[in-house]
Amino acid sequence: MSFCIKFIVLLFDEEKAVKNKDDLQEWFKIGKNVLFKNVNEFKDKLKQRIKEEAITKRQYDKIAKIYEVDKFETSFYESVSAACVKLAGWVRAMRSVYLTNEILAPIVAKLNEAQAQLKEGQDLLDRLNAEKDECIRKCNALQADADECQRKKVETENNLQLNKLRLIRANKLLSGLADEKKRWEEEVKRLRYEGQFLIGNSLVAAGMMSYGGAFYTKYRLAMTDIWIPKIKEYNIPLSEPVNLINVVGNRVEFEKWKGQYNLPDDDLSKENAIILKNTKRWPLCIDPQNQANSFIRKMGLDVKKQLFKVMKASEDKISNELELSIKIGKWLMIENVNEKLSPELEPILVPQIKIKGRLKTIKFGEKEIDYSEDFRFFMTTTIPNPH
Repeated sequence: MSFCIKFIVLLFDEEKAVKNKDDLQEWFKIGKNVLFKNVNEFKDKLKQRIKEEAITKRQYDKIAKIYEVDKFETSFYESVSAACVKLAGWVRAMRSVYLTNEILAPIVAKLNEAQAQLKEGQDLLDRLNAEKDECIRKCNALQADADECQRKKVETENNLQLNKLRLIRANKLLSGLADEKKRWEEEVKRLRYEGQFLIGNSLVAAGMMSYGGAFYTKYRLAMTDIWIPKIKEYNIPLSEPVNLINVVGNRVEFEKWKGQYNLPDDDLSKENAIILKNTKRWPLCIDPQNQANSFIRKMGLDVKKQLFKVMKASEDKISNELELSIKIGKWLMIENVNEKLSPELEPILVPQIKIKGRLKTIKFGEKEIDYSEDFRFFMTTTIPNPH
C-alpha cells in the first residue's frame, strides 16, 4: 500500500517533504499527512485530474523508472485495502492516459492542423460562395436590364412600324383630303347655287306633301304646273325641274328602301314613300297589291323592331292597343280598313294635342294620356277605289 501511496505523492508533486526517498513508510506518512488529511479535498483533486485526463511529462518521468505493471493490478491490492485498489486503478489510469496521449498527440496535432486547414478552406469556400452569389445577383440584374432593353427595343420597333403605317395612312388621308377639299368646294358651290331655290322648291315640296298624296302622277304634275307659275309671279326662284324627289329625296335612302323594303323603283312609289315617312298626318294607303303594307311592315320591323304592331281592322281591343302605342311611342298599322272607319280611331285622326311643360298630352276618349313623339300610325286598305 505504501508503494501505491508513493506514486500518488509523486503525481501530486509532494515528494519534497520526503527526506528518505527509499523509505516507503515515510512516503506513506507524507501522503497521509499531506494528501489524505482532508479526504473530500483529496477526492476532488482526483476527480479534477480525471476531468483533465492528463499528467505532465515531468510527473510521468518520476514514476516511469519505478513503475511495475504487476504491482498495479487489481488483484495485487484486493487483500490489502479496497481504497488502495481504487487508488492503484487511478494511478494506472493516469499512466495509461498519458501514454495514450503521447500516441495521440501527433494525431491530434495533425487533426487540429487539418481542422484549421478545413476551417480556412471553409472560410475560403464561404467567401467564394458569397462572391459567386454576388456575381449571380449582378448577372441576374444585368439579365433583367437586358430583358428590359430587349422589351423596349421590341416596343420601339413596333412603335416605329406603327408610326410608319400611320405616316402612310396620313399621306393617303392628306391626298384624299386634297381630293375631298375639291369635292367640298364643288359641293359648297352647288349648295350656294341651290340655296337660291330653297324657298321656291320648299313651297312645291310642301304643297305636294300636303295635297298630292291622294293623286296619281298625272294629277300631281298638273298641280305643280299650276303652282310653279304662281310662285314665279312673286319672283321666287325655282330649280328646273322641281319635284318632291329632287327636293326631299335621298339617293342612299332610296337604295335602302329598294333593297331592304322592296320599294318599286318608279317615281310614284318613291314620292309615296317620302310622304309616308315625313307626313305629320296618319296616312291611309290604298294598296290593292299590298305593296305599301309590305313596305311599312319591313320598315317598322327594321326601325322599331319589337315596338311595331300590325292589327286587322276587324280585331277587338284596337282602342287599347292604340292607347298603349301613343303612350310608349310604338308604331301601329291597321290593315284591311273598310270604307267606314271604326269610331275607335276618331281620337287619333283628329288629334287634340296639348303641351304641359315638357310633356305632351292628347285627348283620347274621355281622358287625357301622355303623347310620345315616336308614335306613328298607318292604315292600309285593299279596296281599289274607296269612297
